[in-house]
Amino acid sequence: MPDALAQEADRRIDVNSFQQSIEASIPALRRYGMFALALLVALVFYDQGDKLAAGALSTIAIAVLFVCLTLTMGYGLGLLLRLSAGDRFAVAIEFSIRNMGVAALVAVTLLGYTEFIVFGAVYFVTELPIILLAVLGFRRRRSSISSLREESPS
Repeated sequence: MPDALAQEADRRIDVNSFQQSIEASIPALRRYGMFALALLVALVFYDQGDKLAAGALSTIAIAVLFVCLTLTMGYGLGLLLRLSAGDRFAVAIEFSIRNMGVAALVAVTLLGYTEFIVFGAVYFVTELPIILLAVLGFRRRRSSISSLREESPS
């Protein structure tokens, strides 16, 4: 009897088809996640609009400064660890994103500073174009370096 149960379990649990179904759902999950994030940011701006309007310029300036500092610190950490250029760039971006997420989580959940939500939302909206420009610049630089290597005689 146990052999029959094991065979039935093996038949029902097909790991490859499970993995394929998960991989097939990734684009939809990514779209839902982006939609949920955009909705969350919009709701924060709607709910906290008065606080945002009161200090918009200073909040944006602080967010830009914080993004630039954390990107620089992450890149410096990558240099200190002697990582490759691609890994240094990844650490810089990850350092910037993760530190803000942790700071927002601690401020709101543990300390009860709900006004920090506004800064977190502004930070996200400010950080996104800076990070995208950095990624674009890194990719262009990387492609120009690889094309120079291909053109130069060995």
